[in-house]
Amino acid sequence: MVSLIERHAAALDWDHLRQTHPKLIARLELFYSLTPIPQALSGVLPIRRISPPTDWGQYPSGWPHHKVSQWKRFGFWRFLQQTFAPPPLWWLRLTYGIEERSAFWYGRVVYPLQVINLAFRAAVDWLGW
Repeated sequence: MVSLIERHAAALDWDHLRQTHPKLIARLELFYSLTPIPQALSGVLPIRRISPPTDWGQYPSGWPHHKVSQWKRFGFWRFLQQTFAPPPLWWLRLTYGIEERSAFWYGRVVYPLQVINLAFRAAVDWLGW
């Protein structure tokens, strides 16, 4: 994603992107917190410099990120708790294109509701409805 943006940075309408696709800009800010902006593009890319995430490299636990059969390894209740635990901040920000201030809402409400939706759909498919 970074390479693609850098290749076409001069041709992009950044004002339009910021207005119509703020989630894309938020994701780019997260990526550029991990990599430097090339000197030649420092005046072209309107990316806010943010601190790199401290939880980078940590991933969500439980289902749907791990197979249901892994509950035996952790125990059913712990696996269920991990399934509905909020994912790491960087993962939420990258997945949903949100600012850090929205992470609590997305981690505690939106993400668990999406897991429930996925579980319902998986059950419907499994039952052949």
